[in-house]
Amino acid sequence: MPPINDIFKLKASDPITLEEGGEAAANLALDAAEQINAGSVQGVVYDESAQPIEGATVKLLNEDLEPLFHTVTDSNGQYSFFDIPDGSYYVTATFDGYIAANPLLVEVEGEIVEQDITLSVDEKAGQAKIYGTVTEDGTGTPIEGAVVLLYLHPVGGADYQFVSGTVTIEDGEYVFENLDNPATYQLRVYRPGYFTSDYFEIEADAGEIYQQLVQLVPDQNAGAGTISGVITEDDGTTPIPNAFVGLYSATGGAAEELIMVTYTNDEGFYLFVGVEEGDYIIKAKASETTV
Repeated sequence: MPPINDIFKLKASDPITLEEGGEAAANLALDAAEQINAGSVQGVVYDESAQPIEGATVKLLNEDLEPLFHTVTDSNGQYSFFDIPDGSYYVTATFDGYIAANPLLVEVEGEIVEQDITLSVDEKAGQAKIYGTVTEDGTGTPIEGAVVLLYLHPVGGADYQFVSGTVTIEDGEYVFENLDNPATYQLRVYRPGYFTSDYFEIEADAGEIYQQLVQLVPDQNAGAGTISGVITEDDGTTPIPNAFVGLYSATGGAAEELIMVTYTNDEGFYLFVGVEEGDYIIKAKASETTV
């Protein structure tokens, strides 16, 4: 059927009141309709074996690749866009398990344009994906720059093997894709200033998407330092085991405050951890119990 174009615009008369047996006149002066040259774009979406795909989404784009309209193919894989003004357009299509088709150029000039589309199978469609966000425990604040490590448990293997690592973005999000399946994975998260997370185990099946949310607990001692050394006899070489070692604030005089206490090991070594920024003095002595 050839296109039908309006010559004059639709116009309505004023309301008419007609008495019983009366007469009325309704004359209308019609305005000329704007002549719009328009055509249509239609075709069939096929798979690589030339079988039509029902339910594929087809999009019509302008020449700048901006979306205009979309439709879905029928049981015969057919699609249609009607009343498309003359011009240059692109058409593309996609369907679950397939890669979106490259946009195809179509030129509309007031007629029907036939453009079939062939979709290729997405070889990665059956692979599992793992994603999630890393936030601070207690506040829910997203943590940027957290290192997310993924490990795979081989079939018949005893130990997990490192698979991949990624870093969270500003909103704390991470994602792993193209994962083998079915398989068992473990995920762990690390970020300076926080305690390393526990291992999260994930059983991944074909084509599934898994979300793993992770909360990291702040390490209150993350900014603290350490002080260590060896306590010896006056020869400077013979270690003194089990010696008392005190960590004092270096305020000087009697006001010095004992902050921490530890004892040396068999090699005379001592270690203080979680020491905040400041000035300190180490004092040591060795005692023995006499009977």
